[in-house]
Amino acid sequence: MSNRKVFINLFLSFSAAFLIYSAIFLNPYFVWVAFVPLILLSWYNFFKKGLLFFLLSSFLISVSGVYWVANFDKKYFYLAAFYILSFFFFFSLLLGLIFSRVRNYYSFLVPASLYILLYWFYSFFGVGEYGFNLAVLQPRFGYISQAIGGYGLIFLILLFNSLLAFFIINRRRYSYLVIISILSLALWSGNYYAHHKIPQGQRVRVALIQGDFPEAFAWRAENAGGVVLDKYIELTKKVAEEKVDLVIWPEYAIPTNLEIQPEISNKISNLARELRINLIFGATANDGLPDDNGETSYFNAAYGFDRQGNSLGRYDSLKPFNFKSRRSIGEGYWIFLTDVGKIGVMICFDEFFDQIPRDYNKLGVDYFVAISNNEPVKNYLVKRWLKRFSELRAATYQKYYIRTTNTGFSQVVNPYGIVVRTLPDNQLGVLVSDIYLKN
Repeated sequence: MSNRKVFINLFLSFSAAFLIYSAIFLNPYFVWVAFVPLILLSWYNFFKKGLLFFLLSSFLISVSGVYWVANFDKKYFYLAAFYILSFFFFFSLLLGLIFSRVRNYYSFLVPASLYILLYWFYSFFGVGEYGFNLAVLQPRFGYISQAIGGYGLIFLILLFNSLLAFFIINRRRYSYLVIISILSLALWSGNYYAHHKIPQGQRVRVALIQGDFPEAFAWRAENAGGVVLDKYIELTKKVAEEKVDLVIWPEYAIPTNLEIQPEISNKISNLARELRINLIFGATANDGLPDDNGETSYFNAAYGFDRQGNSLGRYDSLKPFNFKSRRSIGEGYWIFLTDVGKIGVMICFDEFFDQIPRDYNKLGVDYFVAISNNEPVKNYLVKRWLKRFSELRAATYQKYYIRTTNTGFSQVVNPYGIVVRTLPDNQLGVLVSDIYLKN
């Protein structure tokens, strides 16, 4: 291999990593060109000749995409990096293998088709959509999923990249430009529609409480019934004058087992009755089963009270993130039935799995509420990326999505994937917003 060819391959490998990182963490519009270098790399390097470059680009993509996981634990960083690396390595490798045998006008369809196939295969590992769901980067186009399925937008993104790559390969194929123009017009029209569509229906006023407790879980658990609870009660009383219908506290707002501390539960129930509000908040619930160290594991739970202080029930996370402490898996869905609609609740890691809002949608919920802690996530760029899952789910299922976190970003997203109001990260505050339920 000539020095010139080696230089080009290195340039493509580093460009792929840079553009994919930029799309995820800097500007999501980079995703429309981010895969062009990978496609070119696979087109010009068949199988064995491209192995080292495929591995290099995949390594750079994985490390730059999951570097922040090291803040949790190096073990999780290594596992996540290997998981992402394997996906992009197989994508590049198989793409090069197919291109070595299929080289015609319709080859531009191969990258999108292969990506969807791998994405489907990796969905069986139970890790969620981390790193591979490109639709998260363009949530305002999520309505496309209603027409062509959940993988439709991802396919279109890869198709757009592929058309650009193949036009670079063969500049005489002006038909590629025609298809690009048609896709661009369709997507632009959809984006314009999402920005100008005004939701209508029954008005519900919601309030999101962002406590912004920077302390770790252990400290907040020790002070759950004291300074932590007092702060949430204080902030909630501030919004009472605005005649809110629903108040939401984040995941682990009260990080203690309410089943064995009824005095805390009673205070929150009395608060809901006193202020005449529906209230949803995060806490824990022991399942009574000892783990390997003899300690009791617990559910990551969301509780609710209605305006009379009566219990709305409890939802236990179906996809708890078992970091350091073991958390039990919930046994099923629980819809919070209120006088302001049927609410489907998700907690933290649940947001990575499209199955949960999809099932809630089938069960007929009126809107989604997600609660998250986010305290361990220190990186601003990562937090900004995480919040896009709520925007995609809102657009995909055409329902309001209310996301409340401890340290940000808390936001209200309308049924077209547009953020109505938001609270920035690392800021104590209250967000009040109106949502509109379809009659």
